[in-house]
Amino acid sequence: MRNLTQKITAGLFSSLSCLLVLGLQYLGNHPVPSSALVTFLLVATVSTLELGGACGPAIMCGSFVGMSFLPDLLQPGCSLMARDGMLLVLLLSFGVGMVYLCIHSLSERYPDMMLNGFGGKLGATALLATLLCTLAAREVLGMSYLFPSFSRSESLSRLHDNLFSIVTIYSIIASVGGAVVPLMVQGKGLYKLSANGRVGVTALWGLCVGGILLLIPLHGSTLSYSWYMGTFVSMTALEVISPIPFLMVAGALAPVFLALLRIPFHGFGGVLGMASFLAVIITYHLEPLRLHLRNRLLPDRT
Repeated sequence: MRNLTQKITAGLFSSLSCLLVLGLQYLGNHPVPSSALVTFLLVATVSTLELGGACGPAIMCGSFVGMSFLPDLLQPGCSLMARDGMLLVLLLSFGVGMVYLCIHSLSERYPDMMLNGFGGKLGATALLATLLCTLAAREVLGMSYLFPSFSRSESLSRLHDNLFSIVTIYSIIASVGGAVVPLMVQGKGLYKLSANGRVGVTALWGLCVGGILLLIPLHGSTLSYSWYMGTFVSMTALEVISPIPFLMVAGALAPVFLALLRIPFHGFGGVLGMASFLAVIITYHLEPLRLHLRNRLLPDRT
């Protein structure tokens, strides 16, 4: 009974987190500090008052969905206070709680299959919730259009512009920094914290450094997004990819996946986390290749 109550509480806090971040965006605030601030404050509140147990991950997942840009999900000019916007807000806020609880239950039952410990998983869950809720909203409103319609040449052109530019280099540097700096500063201390503690510390990194990067006149927003994305890589359990070089590889790959995901999922909450999740998975599967090359190239010293 207590476990059920904690799960329901986590779902409710996830919904509240989504609503608060959407509200801050509506007031003109940037999604990165909005998500980080709401996550940190709610996690600090539930930890201090001992409410809901380890519901920090649910709160962070909800804040990722709250980073969605409503006009891109429904139609140009969609307002948070319009009928279409209100419907999507309600679906997003309650839908993320339901999707998170489903994924969390599966993760408890099938931990290996659900890739527990991989950084970015909360973002991937948020992207799934955003997609399902947007599809539901468009079905209710009678809209068939969802993803941007680009020709093959236009898509390749957009991908080329996203990948091969000086902005991408800046994005990679910021993402690598977000992936390795928290671990270098905190060491293994991060993984001695509770689930709420890890989420709160990660949100604080996103709030402090991400907020400072926004002050940079040129590409400040891109750097803030990239840093925040990199911190999701840093949340990867030490048992998955622990060496700093591997975190650097995953951090460098994340902007590449983000460039790919931004074409069909522009404006979707959770895209940053999904890019980190894919980068960590690929880096994890590079480990056998690294060991193979080391055995082939280095002399036998036995």
